[in-house]
Amino acid sequence: MRRILLPIFALALDLALKTWATRVTYLGKFGPLKMELHWNEGVFAGLFSSSAALINQVFLSSVSMLMILFLAILLFIYHKDKLPIFQWSLRALIVGFLSNIIDRGLYGRVVDYLRIESGPLEHWAFNLGDVLILMGMAGAFYQLFIRPAELWFNETARNRILIEKRFQLRMSLHLCLVLLAVWVGTVLVSLLLFRVWTDVLPGQETPPVQTFIWAYGAFFMLLVPPMVFYGLWLSRKLIGPVRAFENYLTKLGQGGLPGRDRQFKLRQDDSFKRLETLAKQIEERDRTATHSQKPVE
Repeated sequence: MRRILLPIFALALDLALKTWATRVTYLGKFGPLKMELHWNEGVFAGLFSSSAALINQVFLSSVSMLMILFLAILLFIYHKDKLPIFQWSLRALIVGFLSNIIDRGLYGRVVDYLRIESGPLEHWAFNLGDVLILMGMAGAFYQLFIRPAELWFNETARNRILIEKRFQLRMSLHLCLVLLAVWVGTVLVSLLLFRVWTDVLPGQETPPVQTFIWAYGAFFMLLVPPMVFYGLWLSRKLIGPVRAFENYLTKLGQGGLPGRDRQFKLRQDDSFKRLETLAKQIEERDRTATHSQKPVE
């Protein structure tokens, strides 16, 4: 449970401090740290802050979202392994990137509220999300370069990533096509909002954040039914051959399959064709065992 609650608490704390910082210019001083509001147009320590607004608000946010997706996939892959340093590093990175993305969505820039008062880093402003990103990077680099052997799969058939290469690559292509479709839909919704705001409602101010939240919320809610159907269809491609083979073994174990039913055949578009070869081997062994058990006259 703490694997979920602690990241949520860290994200909520950082967002609460940022909200507080936007309302109170000077927050106080705690040792070498000075808490004051600083609007960051770039990334950590103000990098890229002098770049164009398009880069700051679109490109950096897009890169951060891709990083979150990549980190979430890594966390899903390694969530059952005993790699606490690597797992907590991934969680810290996700929370840090997500917190700053929320800032860009709400304010168009990142809210920093911590500054070192003196020393070589006195001009750097940062927030708790930045600290989590640095901690996550340190932990990830430690795992990658100090203890890398723990990350790689053992060379067994069960632990290899590509077990059924053709099937897995085809499923990956399906997911990429779904992602492309979602991207196209998002672009169309964005263009529709822009068209409505410029043509239908000319002279209006920039649409508030709530408008985009409701629009994209409705769009993704409309995606739920087709995605559920697609998930059922995709899982059927995986479960179908396995269930057919399971039924075949069950009937074979209950007394054998007479005649033509002994032949296990998958559909033409099914994957896991090697199950047919395995079924033939089982049939041959069963036939040999049955023949050897017949009494000799």
